[in-house]
Amino acid sequence: MKNIIFFITVIISIIGYSQEDIKVGLFGGPDFSLLKPPAQDSIESKSVISPFFGVEMFYPIGENSSFHLGGFYSVKSSIDYHYIKYYNYFFSVFSNYNYHFSKDFGLVLGPQYSLLLKAQSAHGSEKASLGGYQSYMSINAGINFRLQSHLTMDFLYEYPINNPYLANWPSIKLKLSLIVDKTLFKRDQKKAQQVYSNVKRKELKRSALLVSLRGYKRQIEAYKKNGDNSMVMLLTQKRDSANQSIMNAFATEFDYCPVYFFYNYDAKKIKHRNFKGIFLNRDLEKDSTIIFSKDTFLIGEMGYNITELKETYGYTDVYKNGFNLAEGYAKSSTIESDISHYGFYIRNQDLTIIDKPFPSFVSRRVFIFKKTNRVIIRQLNEKLKNYQH
Repeated sequence: MKNIIFFITVIISIIGYSQEDIKVGLFGGPDFSLLKPPAQDSIESKSVISPFFGVEMFYPIGENSSFHLGGFYSVKSSIDYHYIKYYNYFFSVFSNYNYHFSKDFGLVLGPQYSLLLKAQSAHGSEKASLGGYQSYMSINAGINFRLQSHLTMDFLYEYPINNPYLANWPSIKLKLSLIVDKTLFKRDQKKAQQVYSNVKRKELKRSALLVSLRGYKRQIEAYKKNGDNSMVMLLTQKRDSANQSIMNAFATEFDYCPVYFFYNYDAKKIKHRNFKGIFLNRDLEKDSTIIFSKDTFLIGEMGYNITELKETYGYTDVYKNGFNLAEGYAKSSTIESDISHYGFYIRNQDLTIIDKPFPSFVSRRVFIFKKTNRVIIRQLNEKLKNYQH
């Protein structure tokens, strides 16, 4: 059985590590459960914390969800009032569906099958094999937290379906997972990225952040063409209210570097460094007196990060990574990403997002709660100032 466990672990690791979309996680943690003694009607027992450890694969199946498949070795145990300890040793396989509310928080749900390897009791140094215990099915449900780029934590409740020797409560696992992918071991690449991030931070301090604001140009022109003035007014008010909120947040919370604002439909001009007459004043009007002449800059946007475009067609202009600065394409694209979520992003001049450790992103959410624009921009300012690499 140990050889089978080792073989499954190796196969899962090799498959996951060799695939671009699949990641491998090594995990472990404490299991707090109550294993009833064989003579469960006459012997009282109490819960004992026991270990578990294993390996799993992560596969993204949508913008906000992923599928996890894995196996692990675990111990369920208890101790009675005679200080006799009872142990069940299991090898379990599971498949979980994870739904991510944000990059750092999600829900977990899925089935698990646990194969009984051995059952025994221990009183002091004396050990004895036990009968009566059995393999069983269960359901895992819980919440997932992202602690660091390669470290996650799950808080799980396991509900045993057909095992009379496991109490329904408590049956709680605290699971820590180390995500093992190619970037975890690329120290030279990490060092180079740290150097690059520091260069970009200093570069931004000396130059400026050009912030893209939604212009709704195409929609407004369509309503004007149809003579729908009420929708023109409604959409204009919506645009100005949202953009003024972002502009005010920068005015009160951001002092790391100069900031210039432009409408996203002028992205092509930004791309070709044609800055004449595109920047906005505090009234959200294009102002030709606002001059920007520096060679270097970074681009910011409040929106979604898109890491992969599966289909694209009908664009009047194509931008890298799906950065939605232009409004003029006839049809949208199919987007699949396991880290796409809303917040403020900083990108290079070629519109690619700057990888960590550069502080290029501030999420809009804290778990299920939304931050205000002022809080987001304040945190961005603090991240840039406190960056230490």
